[in-house]
Amino acid sequence: MPIDTECYEKVALLFTAKGLPKMDVASNTDAYLAVYQEDPHTKKLVFLGHTSVVRDSQNPEWPDHLIINYHFESIQKLTIKCYDQDDKAPLDQYEKHDFIGEMSFTLSSLMCAKGQNYQSKWSNGKPGTLFIHAESVANTRDIFDVTFSAKNLTNLDGVMGKSDPFINIRRLREDGQYQLIWKNEPVMNNLNPVFPSVRIPLVTLCNGDIERPLIIEFMDFEKTGLHKPMGIVRTTVKDILDNPGKPFDIIDETKKGTSSGTVFKKPYINSGQLLCTNVNIEIHPTFADFILGGCEVSAIVAVDYTGSNGDPQQASSLHHISSQKNQYQQAIESVGEVIEPYDTDKMFPVLGFGAYTLLPNNKWSNSVDHCFTVGGGEVQGVQGMLQAYQNSLPKVKLSGPTLFAPVINAACQRASAANCSQETQKYFILLILTDGVINDMDAAIDAIVTASTLPISIIIVGVGSADFTDMVRLDGDNGVLRSGSRAAVRDCVQFVPYTQYLAKGPVVLAEEVLKEVPGQVIQYMEKQKIRPKKPQKA
Repeated sequence: MPIDTECYEKVALLFTAKGLPKMDVASNTDAYLAVYQEDPHTKKLVFLGHTSVVRDSQNPEWPDHLIINYHFESIQKLTIKCYDQDDKAPLDQYEKHDFIGEMSFTLSSLMCAKGQNYQSKWSNGKPGTLFIHAESVANTRDIFDVTFSAKNLTNLDGVMGKSDPFINIRRLREDGQYQLIWKNEPVMNNLNPVFPSVRIPLVTLCNGDIERPLIIEFMDFEKTGLHKPMGIVRTTVKDILDNPGKPFDIIDETKKGTSSGTVFKKPYINSGQLLCTNVNIEIHPTFADFILGGCEVSAIVAVDYTGSNGDPQQASSLHHISSQKNQYQQAIESVGEVIEPYDTDKMFPVLGFGAYTLLPNNKWSNSVDHCFTVGGGEVQGVQGMLQAYQNSLPKVKLSGPTLFAPVINAACQRASAANCSQETQKYFILLILTDGVINDMDAAIDAIVTASTLPISIIIVGVGSADFTDMVRLDGDNGVLRSGSRAAVRDCVQFVPYTQYLAKGPVVLAEEVLKEVPGQVIQYMEKQKIRPKKPQKA
């Protein structure tokens, strides 16, 4: 069952503070926090929520869990503002409360911090330190497996037939109402139905809370759509898990407290019994679980130096360096800034392809190099990537053709050598920046099929205005890639034409480029039966 990582990746933030200033003369501080996220496009702060008030404390520990969506592909900048409450004003009328201080951080820096703990002083210099801890929200991708059956259901169709039962499941909402969240098909003419086994995502069934109240409702199917209620079972996922195979009484609540029979009236007991067998929770860890357990994500950048980019000395060239960053620089910066926090040593290899290279003896290579190192080895962080790229331009002669297989194979060698395992969890992202039509399609597909078996994702960003129609073939969205008798075991390629996002800016480019990575990481780890490690301790 495919899982949409964007819907299922959630993180709970917990807050404590120490050494807050005493804001009132007559009493101690009554502190609460307001949490905002910066909109990456408008740079405006978007309100996410606020904590409750911890009264009379300069060292408050808030009981609240602020649950937010966690997007690996985005730079999520959060701002926390701390206030001392004035009892006379609602919490969201911030101007009426005493402002203590604020601080900002990126969610990626918190997720990659040791033990997922982050602390900061207030930016305005007021006394106090805020401590933030992150936890992955449990069960958000897990699947509830069960076989429902029933016995001795009350017949509502009279002596000429039998009821056609089916099941509705409703869960309790935050407002106290029950919401229909699942139903199955009826078993016709049967008072002892055995329904097909089902797999229900826990996020659908109970929003990850196995103690959330559920109503399992039996209905008698009618062609008119006016289905007749047969009775309900009030339970929870936890109750079902704790009592596998136990019969649950199906109760028609209109009959509770009544009697049946003519001469000897018997008290009403039930309208049949529900049985839940083959019960199991199928564990599906999240991308956040892997990051919390110390999985390292590292980038490899490969730059196209083929002649179709144009002479870097000319302003029309895609490689031209000026006061405005060119498309290669923008792509390196926007994607690199997202990936950098997830890499332990922040050292990244930069590769080039499609050019003659200047040798140490100041002579040009005799043949075109289709995979060479830029920057003399690994470079430090995003700024190192940018500097290595800029410094390389006088040391290359643009040529061709455009071959992808050599750099993909080189990246695959790195991914293979990392020996990703249960104990050593490491994943790679190869970012290929290119302007031209690929000239080794068959060899590139063969290399990608190999890559699909390794801990690596390949992201191709097409810069410039060339025809990139052929590139879509490499993106597995339209079917499984095949090379001879070999087929890719998973989709690990994403192609993005840069010009479609040029007007929207580099932030949107990074989001589009990286949005499939969490799902690809999870898919690889599950195929290798690698589980997240326990969260790192501080």
